[in-house]
Amino acid sequence: MSQPDFVIENGVLTKYQGPGGDVIIPEGVTSISWWAFKGCSGLTSVTIPGSIAEIGSDSFGSPFRKSTGLKSVVIMDGVKQIWSNAFRYSHLEQVTILGNNLKIGTGSFGTGDFALIADRMMPSDIPSCYKKNYLHTFARRYLAGEEMEQNHPCFKYLKSQRKKLWTDLLLLRVILKEGYITSSEITDLISEAAALGDPELSAAILDYQNRNFSRAELDKENKKKFEREIRAMERTTPLVSELKKIWSCEKLESGGLRIKRYKGKETKIAIPDHIGKNKVVEIGDKAFQWCEEMTCVSIPEGVMRIGAQAFECCTMLTEISIPASVREIAYNAFDNTAWMRSQSAGCVYIGDLLLRMNGDDRTVCVRPGTTRINAHAFGECKKLTAVTLPDGLKEIGFAAFCECKKLTQINIPEGVTKIEERAFEECNSLTKLMLPSSLTEIRNCAFCCKKLKKVNIPERVTRIGCSAFSHCESLESITIPASVEEIEDDAFRYCDNMTRVTFQSSTTKIARTAFICCKKLTIHAPAGSYAEQYAKENNIPFQAL
Repeated sequence: MSQPDFVIENGVLTKYQGPGGDVIIPEGVTSISWWAFKGCSGLTSVTIPGSIAEIGSDSFGSPFRKSTGLKSVVIMDGVKQIWSNAFRYSHLEQVTILGNNLKIGTGSFGTGDFALIADRMMPSDIPSCYKKNYLHTFARRYLAGEEMEQNHPCFKYLKSQRKKLWTDLLLLRVILKEGYITSSEITDLISEAAALGDPELSAAILDYQNRNFSRAELDKENKKKFEREIRAMERTTPLVSELKKIWSCEKLESGGLRIKRYKGKETKIAIPDHIGKNKVVEIGDKAFQWCEEMTCVSIPEGVMRIGAQAFECCTMLTEISIPASVREIAYNAFDNTAWMRSQSAGCVYIGDLLLRMNGDDRTVCVRPGTTRINAHAFGECKKLTAVTLPDGLKEIGFAAFCECKKLTQINIPEGVTKIEERAFEECNSLTKLMLPSSLTEIRNCAFCCKKLKKVNIPERVTRIGCSAFSHCESLESITIPASVEEIEDDAFRYCDNMTRVTFQSSTTKIARTAFICCKKLTIHAPAGSYAEQYAKENNIPFQAL
């Protein structure tokens, strides 16, 4: 593989232009920037050397949202950071991480049942969205007879978390083989296995019981369990063991419970507010998906999040009770339900939350009293041209207006404090935005809008996130107020026509790639400021104020 296959600027790999296949990135490259491998459909594997400090957002993404064909990634020891969505559009089959000090961003490897080998990393360092890949890969290797080090972090994790994990059949086989189940747990485990309907596994558990525990031990534990159940009945509260037969849960770091899956057959469902001593605070992704007989559901006060596709394809669901405590409803939570189909055309609201747009209106006026725009609420509304937002609005959710490609007019009222990642990404007809003074942060990929010519950075903003204004090809100038403390990677990447950025004070954290590929840019800032030093270090013309 020849060096001309790579475009490298100041140690940053900005573009790969080789034929693809098995690619080994050269030693000495220190970072990979946004879309460096875009459109490389022939790329099948890549090895990333330890000299690379970070891998930029969407490094291996395609501008047309198509898979690159990348199947295998090897990340050598020394890489410190993988930003969000770096390999999002690849159809990965295996990721191998050889280090133990790597920060992995949200959605870095996309989705899918790929193998994740990271033998030196602790489970707590693996993002929750990839923990199943990590644990299942370990389990398959272990059960296939591969010799694993006794101090492998997965052993300790499986032992300490066994009660949460034994509903996962693959992990349960490892737990049984290692002998982690105690005599006090075996009865509940047998009940769980029966509910899972796997005769082979049930037989393995009974064999484990017979090999590890005497009849006297089991009788003693059953007596203790019976006494606990009697005491619970006297308190007139549902037995935890009974609730666990219906509700598959996991405990969060906060101490609350996430409902992972409903296993009952009722048509009218009241989700419990507690299971044992633990409070239910979240409905997990796909928790009720395809519960086609369910007609009514009541969500208890205290639940703060409803996960993606949580009630999707509950085709008979007509009544939903959602408490005021819910702060987030994720993507497609109620899609293909009778309740959603019954909503009239236009905006669908739940209390003060605008859940989503139902229809193809060209103009929308959001009703007064709305304080939150939900994630993906207007995503890919292809005909939408103008939106009026009400006073009192506080939050605009993740990708709320993403790919509204005909949107030309929107007001963001004073009082909005949070605009989430990708909120206006690829709103490529939007030419100007006036951001409110109440805004304190501009998040990742928030305003990647090709025709955006005019935008202000409010005086209270302290951070401009990764790729926040990337590919704003029409943006000519911008002023960075004194409040801004940090500008992250690729924040203004490929702002091809930007000629001037003015720093009002000494911002002291500017990522090396913040203004990469802005070839017409001159930085204006006070003499002696960090901005002047940054300009000189990155060969950007400088003009003192």
